[in-house]
Amino acid sequence: GNYRVLYEMADTFEGRESIFVYQVASTDSTAPVLSYSGEWAETVKTGELYMFPAITAADDFDGVTVLITVTMPNGRSTQLKPDTNALYFTVEGQYKVHIMAIDASGNTASDTFFVTVTA
Repeated sequence: GNYRVLYEMADTFEGRESIFVYQVASTDSTAPVLSYSGEWAETVKTGELYMFPAITAADDFDGVTVLITVTMPNGRSTQLKPDTNALYFTVEGQYKVHIMAIDASGNTASDTFFVTVTA
């Protein structure tokens, strides 16, 4: 953000005063950090509940939005609701799970995991 700094000086001996105003711009160029509590399972059977590990995103400047996108074997993608922590996979094949964290300044961090669904 932008900050205004006001600096006032007074010379009591000569009775002079001065005021200086500075504008300080602070920019956020640091990406958020993603972390996981638990492991990403690489395989699951069709119809079994697949539990995601707990996902945490931290940023040193402001809040973070986490997006989870799952790409199915047929190439179609769907974005999950933020509070989603489990899925039922009903079709065999390889699924791509893409996690992205975005802070208010547009900095991003991302990870991709693959889950293979078998019969």
